[in-house]
Amino acid sequence: MSDFWPLLTSLGDELGAHVLLSAAAIGLGIAMALPLAVWAGRSQSVSRAALGFASLVQTIPALALLALFFPILLSLRAVFGEGLPTLGFLPALLALALYALLPILRNAVTAQANLDPGVIEAADGVGMSAWQKLRLVEAPLAAPFVMAGIRTAAVWTIGAATLSTTIGQQSLGDPIFAGLQTQNWALVLAGCLASAGLALSADLLLGLIEYPCGSYLRLSMRAAVDDLFQGKDLSGNSTHLHLNHDSWGKPSVELNLLIFSTFTFFTAAICAPVVTLARCPPRSWHLTSAAAGESSPE
Repeated sequence: MSDFWPLLTSLGDELGAHVLLSAAAIGLGIAMALPLAVWAGRSQSVSRAALGFASLVQTIPALALLALFFPILLSLRAVFGEGLPTLGFLPALLALALYALLPILRNAVTAQANLDPGVIEAADGVGMSAWQKLRLVEAPLAAPFVMAGIRTAAVWTIGAATLSTTIGQQSLGDPIFAGLQTQNWALVLAGCLASAGLALSADLLLGLIEYPCGSYLRLSMRAAVDDLFQGKDLSGNSTHLHLNHDSWGKPSVELNLLIFSTFTFFTAAICAPVVTLARCPPRSWHLTSAAAGESSPE
């Protein structure tokens, strides 16, 4: 175990590839889940079908799901040509995005189903269109639930991404599998610790983003409704609602700065270790692993 720290600090390439794969998969999962959740919130049949499919994906082991995309992409070569990759980044991205779908989709659908009907009726009563109601009422109220689903999906995805090594994608699973094959337990520990630390860091940083973003959305909703109560509807026509909601306030400059600072901190916290470790001397754990394998007892 004396070579543990040198091994840990030599994982810059694997860490960078792992962050890129996980972030891309989570982003694709969000891009699929949110529009589907909006559609599911307006149709029970779509809701049942979408949640059923996402739940079915979760019953498939992550390793099997990664391997399943090899024959799928291989068959798609007849349509997209021989240049379509069947191993590496693309199948890992697609599999992990599907794996991240369920927690985001379920939380978003649950949040929409539990919205106060009185709030929706009030939004209809002041003349909001479907898009305005989604943007100014439903999205701010559902944001905490959706963010909780994203945090869960991030932890799941970062953990499952270590298995992408089995289909040829570079990740923090490389040292884990190499250590298992050569009985180099320091290498296994380094890979596990780096992956667990990345998952915990992502969850912590997303938690820091969750509160200011949720506050901003809720304050934006209150400011928009306050404008309606001051005598103007969303089309600029005069209304007869003259209630005093001065205490609601509007998003302040301080809140905007807090959100900007949080996003900056999130970006720096992710990029800094990648850049720092990438500047380390070329890793020698492949040689260390081979030596460990030669000296290990039969």
